Amino acid sequence: MAAKVVSSLALENRAHPTLAFDVEDDFGAGQQAFVGIEGWLKAMTTAPAGGKSHTGRNIGIVVVVLAVVVVGYLLLTLGTSLGHLTPSTVTVTGSVSTTGVGTHAVSVGFSSDDGQVFNAAVVNGQYSVSLPNDHTYSVQIGWSGFGFSGICNAGSLPVNQGPGSSGLTNNWSCWPES
Repeated sequence: MAAKVVSSLALENRAHPTLAFDVEDDFGAGQQAFVGIEGWLKAMTTAPAGGKSHTGRNIGIVVVVLAVVVVGYLLLTLGTSLGHLTPSTVTVTGSVSTTGVGTHAVSVGFSSDDGQVFNAAVVNGQYSVSLPNDHTYSVQIGWSGFGFSGICNAGSLPVNQGPGSSGLTNNWSCWPES
């Protein structure tokens, strides 16, 4: 009758580290196995009494097991898995228009709450810009028409995208004043 590990391990006690494994036998009966790290390390790195030493091989096994423990612990502690991390930047796209007759938008500017400024050109009424996540931006639209140009405030844009998201669409409009 063989036993197999059926769930991830956990550090049960930080003062006296112990690994806990959920183990299942061939018939599906489950139990929890505990292994004290200190005792396990000693057993793996000490030669048996009167026997041949396997210390080199055992130390390799210890390194691999400890690496698995550390990675498992970090994944459990951080509560994240690969592919579900919050994006550091977000691509913001959309359309921009002006409401003044004979005017058109030429640029969109984003000023972050920490002083960074990002600009995007407006081409055929469309823009695209990559912005750092978890900031609120003041938005200004650059416009031109009839030999005049200027900037109008279009409002604010909070960028707070969660795991699995990397894009945001937002359309802007403003009334140009010369």
